[in-house]
Amino acid sequence: MVLPMITSCDKYYYVDKLQGIGSRVEILEKDFSNINTEIKSLQKIIEVIEAHGYITSVVHNDDGTSTLTFNNGTTITLRDGKQGTDGKDGRDGIELDMLISVAQDTDGEWYWTVNGEWIYDQDGNKVKVTGDNGKDGQDGKDGQDGKDGKDGKDGVDGKNGTNNPLSPAIVPQVRINEVTRVWELSIDGGNTWQSLGIPADGKDGKDGKDGKDGKDGQDGKDGKDGADDIFVSVTESSDGKSITFTLIDGKQFTVLVIE
Repeated sequence: MVLPMITSCDKYYYVDKLQGIGSRVEILEKDFSNINTEIKSLQKIIEVIEAHGYITSVVHNDDGTSTLTFNNGTTITLRDGKQGTDGKDGRDGIELDMLISVAQDTDGEWYWTVNGEWIYDQDGNKVKVTGDNGKDGQDGKDGQDGKDGKDGKDGVDGKNGTNNPLSPAIVPQVRINEVTRVWELSIDGGNTWQSLGIPADGKDGKDGKDGKDGKDGQDGKDGKDGADDIFVSVTESSDGKSITFTLIDGKQFTVLVIE
């Protein structure tokens, strides 16, 4: 077998490709910690929506993020795009091949998905976004009556039934395997990981779009390197009475603001 001759042009081509792959993985490794944070934020939002909760405080930070506090006491911090200088030309982005999101099934419950497919636990059940309520404990039995004759002692009161504890919510985590360079998923807090079969060393994304001017004369954010976030936008209504969260797959959730 005669191997093809590699010219100097070919050499530089392959070097550029390898450097591009290395840069892509480096960007993704820095970004998936932010992805995991946003997955946790999404879980908190769904939890509030299911409980018919609301936002009690909105604080716009100097770094272009907003910190939201919910009526159950939890908080999240997300980029809102309302602050910053004029949007500059976006630099080369990375097209994320692995997308964590949520979907509502026919039972009305919200479940985790990856690339549009349900995430299942080790028992083959779809993984819910929020925890299950514990079942009510059984009522305690009545105490026995005292015997006739001498006054019997009062029967012992039955013990109150106890509620089973709340099943904890499962929040997926993602990472890139250091050896295989494939995306992995954990649904047990990082104790075990399963391969998603999605290589992290995929193709480069399209160039970032020009930054757009924000509403009410405010300027858009600068374009940035990195993988797409779970949240595309966090938008406050003109009257400040609601916040709309838009996910990268197009789903939108609106939560009232009652301060």
